[in-house]
Amino acid sequence: MGAGADTRTGREAGRRWGIDVAILVAIGLLMGFLGPFSSDHVPIAARYLYWMICMVGGGVIGFVADDLLKRRLPGAWTRTVVVSAAMTPLVTLFVMTTERLLMGGPFVWGAMGGCWCRSDRSFWR
Repeated sequence: MGAGADTRTGREAGRRWGIDVAILVAIGLLMGFLGPFSSDHVPIAARYLYWMICMVGGGVIGFVADDLLKRRLPGAWTRTVVVSAAMTPLVTLFVMTTERLLMGGPFVWGAMGGCWCRSDRSFWR
């Protein structure tokens, strides 16, 4: 099999990553268009940038976690649960950091619990 099999596997992995990232970009564009969680009040360029960074970055964190655990946890359902639990704190920190860098304001851990529910929508201002 030799180098030919490695090249094919590398190409297939690259193609799979490309498809996954394209799907994440499409989701980011959709989220930017919809403006969920009161993000519709943010200027459009900042809103699209925020959602693209969050969707692509969060997805890549999940892909990397899945790739790292693929050999150790061959069962799809077990791996899905473990990857979800492992990536959640990282994605949360990533989203909070992205939001603070793009939207400003202090980095407050307690703010994540109630920020989306605020009726005054001052969270995005």
